[in-house]
Amino acid sequence: SDEDTGYIEVYIDDYAFHPRSVTISRGDTVRWTNNDSVPFIIKSSVFQSPTLTKGMTFTYTFHERRTYNYYLATHPYTQSGTIVVE
Repeated sequence: SDEDTGYIEVYIDDYAFHPRSVTISRGDTVRWTNNDSVPFIIKSSVFQSPTLTKGMTFTYTFHERRTYNYYLATHPYTQSGTIVVE
C-alpha cells in the first residue's frame, strides 16, 4: 500500500541483513522483513523485535543521532547489521 513508502527496508535473507549497513535521518523508520523460513528475533541495545516468522515485519523509528548495531538474538554468531542515524 502507499502508506509503506516511508520505510527504509532491510531484509533478512540467509541469516544476514540486506543491506547490512543503512544511513538514515533522525526520525526515519526502518522496517525489517524476514524472508527466511527460520524464525528470528532482532536485537540491539535499544530495541528488540518479537519472534519474526517468514514474511513478518518489525519496524523501529530512530530519534537519536548515533550508530546502532544490531544482530539476530536467536543466532548471535551470524553477521550483524548497522543503522547510522545522521
